[in-house]
Amino acid sequence: GSISAWKTKWLSSYNYQFGVAASFDGKYVFVQTWDNGLFCLNAHTGEKLWRTKSKRGITSIFVNGNTLLIHQHERALQLVDIHTGEVLKEKRPATAWGFTAIDHKHIVCHVTARRWEIIDAETLETKKVFSHRDFTDGHENYCINYIKMDGQELVVRGFQNVWDDTVKPAKVLPNLEFEHRLPVDLF
Repeated sequence: GSISAWKTKWLSSYNYQFGVAASFDGKYVFVQTWDNGLFCLNAHTGEKLWRTKSKRGITSIFVNGNTLLIHQHERALQLVDIHTGEVLKEKRPATAWGFTAIDHKHIVCHVTARRWEIIDAETLETKKVFSHRDFTDGHENYCINYIKMDGQELVVRGFQNVWDDTVKPAKVLPNLEFEHRLPVDLF
């Protein structure tokens, strides 16, 4: 078949950091936006088929067979029908920063300031819970910048912010990087 070119007004300057995803069958294109929610477009014509609204936008999207898992910046995960945009299920809370897909069926979502959940993308069921204490030895000042499955282990990388409190004002020292592996049996 031939490839058609089309343009859409639904993309905005906010989209540079977000994304576009496609359905497995190639019929639909999903555009997540910070300012308008999630759009479903006909992949061949660019026609808008449906749209979800979000006060503060969509930050992550996971395409599943007949459903989408989307993360709204207002702290909700939603399971959405791929054909209609109907919300089938919702889960709160989630932090504002979205989620990371770790395989073809699961995501890791930062649900509170110091807690993560591995969630089944088809059911929103929590499969495993872990906290910062599992990989930072209880250190409170840290940043996670990498999460990925490696076999049966969840690899978490980041750094701990280190302060010298003996001086006033306190001084930031070089950050301590860490990598921690959490055993995860999802199947």
